[in-house]
Amino acid sequence: MSQYEHGYNTSSTLVFSVKNLDEKIKELKCHNVEFIHQTPNANDWGRYAAFKDPSGIVHEIFEPYD
Repeated sequence: MSQYEHGYNTSSTLVFSVKNLDEKIKELKCHNVEFIHQTPNANDWGRYAAFKDPSGIVHEIFEPYD
């Protein structure tokens, strides 16, 4: 049996709701956060941007439409 490595053997995503996606992206980039896509994505509920934490797990920040 191989050893469990939390950062590499999990498949979960946290989504953080924000009021202003563009401002939060700028803030996080100032802290060297690297986003997966060059521009935010959108769906029927709002806009979002994905990034990886230091363990390689994907998380998203999400700005819902009003």
